[in-house]
Amino acid sequence: MVTCSKAVNSDLFDAVLGGLGQFGVITRARIAVEPAPARARWVRLVYTDFAVFSADQERLVAARPDGTHGPWSYVEGTAYVNRGLAGALRGAGFFSDADVARIVALAAARNATAVYSIEATLNYGGNATETASSATAAAAASLAGLRFEPGFSFSRDVSYVEFLDRVYGEEVTLDKAGLWRVPHPWLNLFVPSSRIADFDRGVFKGILQTADIAGPLIIYPVNKSKWDGEMSAVTPEGEEEVFYMVALLFSSVANDLALLEAQNRRILRFCDLAGIGYKEYLPHYSVRGDWVRHFAGGWDRFVRRKDKYDPKKLLSPGQGIFTS
Repeated sequence: MVTCSKAVNSDLFDAVLGGLGQFGVITRARIAVEPAPARARWVRLVYTDFAVFSADQERLVAARPDGTHGPWSYVEGTAYVNRGLAGALRGAGFFSDADVARIVALAAARNATAVYSIEATLNYGGNATETASSATAAAAASLAGLRFEPGFSFSRDVSYVEFLDRVYGEEVTLDKAGLWRVPHPWLNLFVPSSRIADFDRGVFKGILQTADIAGPLIIYPVNKSKWDGEMSAVTPEGEEEVFYMVALLFSSVANDLALLEAQNRRILRFCDLAGIGYKEYLPHYSVRGDWVRHFAGGWDRFVRRKDKYDPKKLLSPGQGIFTS
């Protein structure tokens, strides 16, 4: 039993984070908490132009000159490919039927093959100065410079717990319809900001245009500076400050698991041929060379840590990274 942190036994601490179970088993963790806010101003902004959508997302997560960030506590995004637009919007659990009809009409008017939505929350009510009116003013000021489709900003004011628990309601609805306890061949990728438009053209506007999609297509930017480079977790190589989390959360609801897995391979092959320097999140490779490519410049450090903390190669053999 070893106690470690960023200050004590830091090498092991960093190795375990993103280490795919190769260096140890976490038996107890101490996590810092803070008072939770009472409420959340929950907004959705609709776009038909991917370049504008991604630029606005990056603006919302960008640091100010003094190093602080804007008022938003949560920023995420979703892509809706045109073939299943109406159903996907209804499945989001946020838009009313009237909202869905308006967005579908907008897509038709713009001749858009994909529609995008920024989802964000501004939390408030954690102290006496944070009121509904102050949240409204802060949200309005932050959204003023964004370029979403005019008239397509949607807002709700909910309790913080209601926002946190938003997926549960969707789970209950899907479970009742027999669409929850099914295989989920998810594909999660980190994509460099400089190549995210290429991914959009090749995947959202390409491969997925003819697909029957069940499940959300999530895409949002992440600041690389928020990640600790000493961790085992891998992010895209290079000096770009921003990369995108792309989560294609497919569900096999029509006995189409093999088809969806083939579709995932097609997406990865497109990225490989296009030279998009993506990284899979929680990958499962069967060839050692793929693991070496995945860890890239961090591979030698990964091997050294394995030799130090698990020299007999006993932990997590199922990953196929090392053999005992």
